[in-house]
Amino acid sequence: MKVQASVRHLYDEQLALNTPLSTYVDQMMLGIKNTRWHYESRVKAIESFAVKLESGRVRDPRSLEDFLACTLVVPTKADIDKAISAVRSKFTIRYRRPPKDGQTHKSADAFPFDDVRLYCIAKADKTAPPRAFDNIIFEIQIKTFLQHAWGIATHDFTYKTDKVSWGKDRIVAHLKAAIEHVELSLHEAATLSASSIVALTNRESTALSETIDVLKKYWDRSDLPENLKSTARTITEINSILKYDIRKLDDIISAFKTHSKGMPLNLSPYSAIISAILHSDATYFDASLSAGPENFTVFITPEIALPPGFPSPKAARKLIKLA
Repeated sequence: MKVQASVRHLYDEQLALNTPLSTYVDQMMLGIKNTRWHYESRVKAIESFAVKLESGRVRDPRSLEDFLACTLVVPTKADIDKAISAVRSKFTIRYRRPPKDGQTHKSADAFPFDDVRLYCIAKADKTAPPRAFDNIIFEIQIKTFLQHAWGIATHDFTYKTDKVSWGKDRIVAHLKAAIEHVELSLHEAATLSASSIVALTNRESTALSETIDVLKKYWDRSDLPENLKSTARTITEINSILKYDIRKLDDIISAFKTHSKGMPLNLSPYSAIISAILHSDATYFDASLSAGPENFTVFITPEIALPPGFPSPKAARKLIKLA
């Protein structure tokens, strides 16, 4: 997908800081890791970075808490406290999710991602000069081998997929609840998701599927993010705030494409759609943002041309603008 220059520049800045941090954290973690534990890390890829910013859920684009994300895998839940203590011996834990042991945000009949996540910074070395990465927050997930195996096995099936299916999401929840049957159930998951028992849909999955269809109508698959479902969810949420149906959005994108004589090459699909909405009716977009939920935000980059009068002061509070 297209990642505009401003986002790419920001990514390169963060990459320059997080690359030496990654080397340092890997050295520290391998030093504290029990021989029976597993450790891995990754620095967020630029496409994933752009899609996350476009979701509007990152209040400070220059401080992404999981730009560097590490995973420490232990045999059983009984080892998690040992792992937390080991991490604390080398790093300062700023905060964690869930905030306390024995607490969860999920209901008893739901099975969302809820592994222990620690958000840390490197401990200052008083005997050496300050390091550029000393105050950069990074994430350490702590999970059991069964949780880790389940995450690897289901990642592409439920997360990075172009086809939104209520049935597939339901099957993955069944697997999480009965993790000892993961291997057998995954083998039959594609077939099970087509069963009449779970071959259902709801408003959210229908809206996501329709949005993905529109995205594929105007962009080649290679120009769209691998995690198309996430971008579709972001667009669907904006569409909901505007109270547009999918046909209205389709018409707006089509008109913008005609006006621009093709989709702008310097914009990601997300930014092109925001531009299309602004071109169609900036006043209505402004009013919808102003009246929308206080926690709803829209990510804007300099490449998006803002029309005169947009945003109003109230709508401006709902924008995350990359300078």
